[in-house]
Amino acid sequence: MSLSLSLPALTAAAALALSGGVAAPRLHLAGGDAVGSSPTFVPYGYGTGAGARKRATETSAAATAQIVAALQQATRYCGWLKRDGKGEYVIDCLAERIDDVSRGMAGQRGYAQVRAVLDETARGLNDVARANRAAAQRPTRFRTKDKGGAVTTTNRRLVPVEPARQQAAVAQALAVIGEAETRLLRSAEDPSTRGAQFQRIAAAMGSNKVLLRSL
Repeated sequence: MSLSLSLPALTAAAALALSGGVAAPRLHLAGGDAVGSSPTFVPYGYGTGAGARKRATETSAAATAQIVAALQQATRYCGWLKRDGKGEYVIDCLAERIDDVSRGMAGQRGYAQVRAVLDETARGLNDVARANRAAAQRPTRFRTKDKGGAVTTTNRRLVPVEPARQQAAVAQALAVIGEAETRLLRSAEDPSTRGAQFQRIAAAMGSNKVLLRSL
């Protein structure tokens, strides 16, 4: 059984989780070659979203590990966006990447509660971005290419937050993430679920608070 998730260098991310290293996607310029060794984002067009995912059939420690790795990679991806001077897109980036993780879980048994939380979190973060939207900037889709040649494109255009409203938006986004973490931890207490696995997913979700507070 395997869970396929369309996120940049997911296999590498899982390996790095064991080694303590940090992935370094390479810049992919439209119409050009990959250059450099650090992740950089460039605007992308209106291409298609992620491809079809293979459907897994049951809960397992391996599936949980992949979900956790995918959430961690989502956080890193949006962190790279902030590092490249595009912090106004981070809140909606988290919304889009968390939604992408949820899509990758389609058909995965045993994780219905987790997916429901991810879906609600993605909607909540997108609502925050749209409520604090920057009037002078256009929503933008981004693309990265890692050293292995894997290209990751956001499935939709990301909504930028107005700089003057960034701190208010961050406070709202922290509340959304906090609620998601709480709901996941409550699910971990349910005897019908595998508590330790749900706790790991809750911790991965909660780690987004560090990124948000850095904005």
